[in-house]
Amino acid sequence: MASVFTAHISERHRNILIVHLAIFILMMLVSTFLTHAFIRFLRKSLMGFNPHELLNMYIRQDDVMNSIEEGLIATDTDGKILFSNIVARNLFSDGPGEGPPLMAGISVSYILTPNSTLSSTPVNQSGARHAP
Repeated sequence: MASVFTAHISERHRNILIVHLAIFILMMLVSTFLTHAFIRFLRKSLMGFNPHELLNMYIRQDDVMNSIEEGLIATDTDGKILFSNIVARNLFSDGPGEGPPLMAGISVSYILTPNSTLSSTPVNQSGARHAP
């Protein structure tokens, strides 16, 4: 009688092991497929560049834009500032070196109004300055 139970328990143990092994193999296949799909998505969204290449391009662009001796402000079609170099930030501040760290998101019409200084604009939760 004990040998019958032992054989039954061994058979159940083998069935459970096979089911778990099948689930493991299935999960490995699914995760491999999802990993490849995610990698394809990332490559497409990075336009074929590696992350290090994008970082180097960004640093190089930032260095070039900040080395220009004239103030440079880039805006979108709505007039919101996307980028400003150090000289432009200093032009709209109270003194040299006291320009706001970011002018992004501020309307160009706001900074070009008479008697407006960016150093007195309120700062929102994220630290960006905005027009009152």
